Amino acid sequence: TDDTVSPSATEACTDLIDPAWLVDLANGKVMPERNGVVPPWQQVPDEAKVSLSTLRRSEMGYKLPVGVLSYGWAAKGHPDPTGSLLQRLKPVLEAMVHSCEHGIFGDGDQKPAAWGIVWDYMSLPQRGRTTGYDKDKDDRTPYEQARFIKGLKSINVWYGHPLVTTLICDFPMPEGALNSAPIERRGWCIFERRLSSVRKDGNCCLNLSGLARVNGPRWLDLVIACTAGRFAPQAPDAFEAMLKAGMEREAAEAGSGFRFTNGKDATAICIPQYKEGFLRLMAKEGPLIFQECGWGDAEVAELSATLREVPCPHVVTLSLRGSRLCSAEALSGIFCELKALTSLGLYNCKGLTALPNTIGELKALRWLNMSS
Repeated sequence: TDDTVSPSATEACTDLIDPAWLVDLANGKVMPERNGVVPPWQQVPDEAKVSLSTLRRSEMGYKLPVGVLSYGWAAKGHPDPTGSLLQRLKPVLEAMVHSCEHGIFGDGDQKPAAWGIVWDYMSLPQRGRTTGYDKDKDDRTPYEQARFIKGLKSINVWYGHPLVTTLICDFPMPEGALNSAPIERRGWCIFERRLSSVRKDGNCCLNLSGLARVNGPRWLDLVIACTAGRFAPQAPDAFEAMLKAGMEREAAEAGSGFRFTNGKDATAICIPQYKEGFLRLMAKEGPLIFQECGWGDAEVAELSATLREVPCPHVVTLSLRGSRLCSAEALSGIFCELKALTSLGLYNCKGLTALPNTIGELKALRWLNMSS
């Protein structure tokens, strides 16, 4: 393949951005002429990027030192034209930098060599930023267009990967935003958040509205404050039905449902990529870790319905630590579906005082924790 036209098979198609550089940008120490506004991919300097070889030197136990942003663009031409989002992200970026120096627990252990941030505007080539915007023509070179398409087609990998941390910017849009719709109504954000809820480790799906509760500089402090609020996994058919129903509501009454800038994104990208990612992730061996998500009976019932539609007979470990279960029956369906469980974590499940009779279905169960 001619690399001047298309990315090679071995070339990374998504650049990862250094959090330390982003902090310096927010503080005016680099590219001061931008006043804390992030540049498009075409203008991102090499020193702002993190190499895969650097990331591979990281020591974070079983997690990956990669964060991917899920957020709403404030304007069509630039996602953060005033730098407001970057300023709100500073505590997250600073906690990442702190972990590189002191470890994720602050005790010197599990120190990543660096973190990498997937921020679409800086990670993928942007239209209108190569030679100038033309509504009738994409100004990106053939190579840039190919790189963008390749990156977009693999976007579900970042959000779905169990050990990549999704940073959900679920706070209000900045005052004066040209697009003020909250992420709860944005189709792409719904896709990203739902896919991030399928199979991630319990500490790798963070709702940044919890930043006000962060009590310390460590990465662990941020994780503790921002873990709660995650969705239960949703089966592909249920996701498609939810997304289409929301789009129909929006078409009937603006502001009442889900919106896409381009309606084809839903049917051509989000729905098929969600299904592909969901089925791929749920087919993998390994644990289901939904700890400290703050789930109640409704979320556990949704998990049960999902497992009934897409069985996972190979799963042997389930953790629902920190859930707010009120009824043992909420667990009944899960036990019927995950009959191969050998380890069950129900530590600190507030309101749960007994288990349903279907616990007897777990013939292989060897370890159970219901302490508080």
